[in-house]
Amino acid sequence: MSREGIWTAVVVALVGLGATWFFLNFERVAVRERVGMSGEARRNPYLALERLSERMGQPARELRSLAELGDLPPRAVLLLPRSRAELARRERDRLLEWVARGGAIVVEAEPLRVPDPLLDALGVQRIRPGKLPPGEVRLLAPAAGAGPLRVALPVTQLLRSRHAEHAAGLDEGALLLRIPYERGQATVLAELAPLKNDAIGRHDHAELGWRLARGAGDAAALLILDRPRKLSLAGWLRANAAHALAAAALLVALWLWRIAPRFGPIAPDPERARRSLLDHLRASGRFLWAAGQGGRLAEAARDAALRRLQRAHPDFAALSAPERRARIAGAFDLAEAEARRVLEPQPARTTAQDFVRSVRVYQAIHERLAR
Repeated sequence: MSREGIWTAVVVALVGLGATWFFLNFERVAVRERVGMSGEARRNPYLALERLSERMGQPARELRSLAELGDLPPRAVLLLPRSRAELARRERDRLLEWVARGGAIVVEAEPLRVPDPLLDALGVQRIRPGKLPPGEVRLLAPAAGAGPLRVALPVTQLLRSRHAEHAAGLDEGALLLRIPYERGQATVLAELAPLKNDAIGRHDHAELGWRLARGAGDAAALLILDRPRKLSLAGWLRANAAHALAAAALLVALWLWRIAPRFGPIAPDPERARRSLLDHLRASGRFLWAAGQGGRLAEAARDAALRRLQRAHPDFAALSAPERRARIAGAFDLAEAEARRVLEPQPARTTAQDFVRSVRVYQAIHERLAR
């Protein structure tokens, strides 16, 4: 075997041994990778809680605007996360009236630095906690007599109220308060983070969400008002006509670009061409004819021919009408009807044929006198 053949066999053997070792020590496996929320779950952080309530036989839906607070169904549970700056006093009073008639609300307290008029109306005080490990798993009982649940809560604030019939949390303050309000009730939590899509599947968070959604056990529906917003034309257009708005903005931009002044030296105005007097007369005649003033044009032509005739025949003005017709017919070789066109005024309305005939007679007089 030649030297080249030996080296080729060695290389092939090494490649084969390397491939064998690779396939004996490695294998292809599927690995799950978290990509985050998408679609409706990305927009609605409480979508999983809605699905849980519907699966348990209780209808659930999201309220889109503050206007829907005026038509809340009786015996429902309304979930109110934080960021309720748009909830004005009128809406708060309407909401508390609904609770007094038998409704139930689950309220997430605003952060300590943010005012919370709704908690003030319920008589709930927020306090700063001591040094506690955040996110610790705690035992929390949503209602009196109910078994405790394992809940991971980031302790950023604690709650106190002298009107609460049940409190669950720590010795220095509560993480959950249940407050009766006439015929209804209000449940206040320091945090609603365990009920969001990314946390409801941990520990006993789903059980906590279901107990809160049931209210007193006879809740007809679960309603969620997250980041309420007022109805506006601009908001409706953004939500329903975004493509049309974009097209309109593009057209406006193109129109502005079209009419905007350009940069650079100013181009000189083109020199105006001087028109002759005949062009102006021709344009004036076309304008008068288009305006129905053909008789006026014919009368002007007759007057010009008659004045030139009188200058050529000074005794013409002293003649009688029959003598004038005879003078014109004999001197210019015209028929009696044509002579009458020179002496009689033209009507205000004339046809194109009469106009041409009259102008032809007047032109004949000018040509004869010019010779």
